[in-house]
Amino acid sequence: MRGPMQRLFEALPPPGAGKTVAQLAAETGLRRNKVSEFCCRLRRRGMAERRETGVYHLTAAGLQARSAGQRIKPGPNGPLTGRRRPKRRTVRDKAWAALRSLRKATVPDLLTIIDGAGESNVGVYLSRLQAAGFVQPLKARVPGTHPASNGFKQWLLIRNTGPKAPVFSRKENAVWDPNTGEVHKLGGPP
Repeated sequence: MRGPMQRLFEALPPPGAGKTVAQLAAETGLRRNKVSEFCCRLRRRGMAERRETGVYHLTAAGLQARSAGQRIKPGPNGPLTGRRRPKRRTVRDKAWAALRSLRKATVPDLLTIIDGAGESNVGVYLSRLQAAGFVQPLKARVPGTHPASNGFKQWLLIRNTGPKAPVFSRKENAVWDPNTGEVHKLGGPP
């Protein structure tokens, strides 16, 4: 089945001739704005030229590609080279950054630094990091706020591999370190 961009590619006249956006829209059944958009994409690829405003035709390269039966798809042409959107900072990214700066912390210590973090989210992340060998709990606990409390567990960072937070994958049951590229498999269920 031919896609809309392929239909337009096949409807474009050879070099020297020209068809208007309205003619191409009528011939292909596409809306005018789509005809204009696809013609611009073909121009960026060097397959089409604009003879004058609203009038398009194939280039010699476009004619050669069409004669060779090349299929045209609306996706990117070549590798992506643009700037990527910055990754949003998650609670776990912030917890990793705070742990790197403090080196030793309790969950409440980390929660005071991280806005909007849930205690269970940070606690689960620390237990995953422990299973992967990034942190270890210290024997000495920090006194708790309740009189009957056993205190807060302190975590010591023992493997500081870099600024990017290690990522836990439930599917793989592993922690991936983006700083080194290493994958640390965890034992037992996730």
